[in-house]
Amino acid sequence: MYLDNAMPKMTKETMQFVTEEQRDLLFENVKKVYEMHVACHELMGHGSGKLFERKKDGSFNFDKSNVKDLLTGSELTTWWEEGETWNNKFGDFSTSIEECRADICGFWLMNFPEVYETFGFTEADREKNYWVSIMS
Repeated sequence: MYLDNAMPKMTKETMQFVTEEQRDLLFENVKKVYEMHVACHELMGHGSGKLFERKKDGSFNFDKSNVKDLLTGSELTTWWEEGETWNNKFGDFSTSIEECRADICGFWLMNFPEVYETFGFTEADREKNYWVSIMS
């Protein structure tokens, strides 16, 4: 993935509403942190949309008796039906909702050691990187 053409062209002179110390922190870290956030946003955010579905013949593309809701531990009660798409379920808001979902995934995943270590960061960098990502 090549991000230089998509990354905001941030210079110290164009940064507003931050202290000089914050400006230095942003300028020194924005590129590497942006790469980590965009990877999480694109690969996991957009890449995790349509996971569970009931097929035309009534069967599922997952083992319904063994796959559990990660938050409640109970069996799944919702899934995509045959022919449903993101656009026909969410209509005019589908693109906005999808981008919001992907961004939330990006921000959330940046806090996991497996993710930030993959990008060469340590636990000591986590809070700083999160701030830099939100501010950029």
